[in-house]
Amino acid sequence: LALAVYGAYLMWNLKKIGFHLYTMAQIVLLILPQVFLPSLPFPTFELIVSLIFVTLYAKNLQTLN
Repeated sequence: LALAVYGAYLMWNLKKIGFHLYTMAQIVLLILPQVFLPSLPFPTFELIVSLIFVTLYAKNLQTLN
């Protein structure tokens, strides 16, 4: 979670590395609960929200340094 917040902060300051940190953090946040708690249902809603945000950030990636 801290990595996602830090990545968002870097994107706010127009740093391209922030997008990559944010995306990695979102992937980890989706996979990690499934690895340690396999009895939980698949996080479909969280996956959709993450995909929307990553897609919107990716569309604006060229404006970042």
